[in-house]
Amino acid sequence: MTTKTEWEEYFELLNDRKPTAEEYAEAQKAGAFTTEDTVKTAIEAESKTVEKDFSETKEQVNEAYNKVKKHTGSYFKWFKERALNPTKFIEAQTAENTTYLWVSYVMTVLLTAGIFWNIVRRVIDAVLAVYKGYTGSTGTVPDIGGRILPPVFFFAFVAMAIIFMVGLPSLLLITRGHYQPKETLTKYLGWFPTAMIFALLGFLYSFVAPLPSTSQMSDISSLTSFFTVAYSPLLLLPGLAITIMSLGSYFLVQKTHLQDTKVDLIWWQLAQIIGTSVVLWFAISFVIVPMFNSFVTNGISSLSSTSW
Repeated sequence: MTTKTEWEEYFELLNDRKPTAEEYAEAQKAGAFTTEDTVKTAIEAESKTVEKDFSETKEQVNEAYNKVKKHTGSYFKWFKERALNPTKFIEAQTAENTTYLWVSYVMTVLLTAGIFWNIVRRVIDAVLAVYKGYTGSTGTVPDIGGRILPPVFFFAFVAMAIIFMVGLPSLLLITRGHYQPKETLTKYLGWFPTAMIFALLGFLYSFVAPLPSTSQMSDISSLTSFFTVAYSPLLLLPGLAITIMSLGSYFLVQKTHLQDTKVDLIWWQLAQIIGTSVVLWFAISFVIVPMFNSFVTNGISSLSSTSW
């Protein structure tokens, strides 16, 4: 965009004289240069466009924020009611918010996996702190956490995602004819808000659970005793979350077969136990154990290549 001054200088360079008033008018009419008013108008128009775009973007951000805030508030309200009274809502014949149910399932799995991830993280930090204390190193230490923690979390997440669902296949078979598969799945997911409470408590405890001292690490009996006392809640709380899901499955079996005149309820519940055990065995044998072996092998290989 050529200004009037620039055009005038260029004209003088070519013609060795200043342009006349007519030449100014013809050049301006032909669009050879822009006046200050034109530039000012263009800048103001551009400024208004930018301001308008910013305003629209701000409105969109605010709208998205308000939607997230609304849904978050709705979820916590829903969660509180469902977590404290799961049986009441599962027995009700009202429509379920399946999105919230799946969110509760994913959060339960994430929190449970986070328990094991957090303990491993804290142990690694403690080991590296001891290593720096013994060596007197003031520089960087090996990035063990960066190599081990991501696969630890992935393994724990996949394992817990499977374990929390092992009761569903047999439940789908046992309740067939009473519920549609989608309805059985929805009712099964309905127990996760309650299970999530124990997963959350376990995750919070993983931040404050004590770590063994150096002297305890050197004594096997002392270390065993320490883990039994200090880490029992880390096994108990996720265990209670899994127990909630088992109790929920038995409740649905009882609800569908309590009045069965052909087969007693106890046999249906036993079938649920056996079916869950078979699925759990299959998952452990063919999914979880191979994943764990691969994780350990890769972890050892990664540590072997670490420069200390």
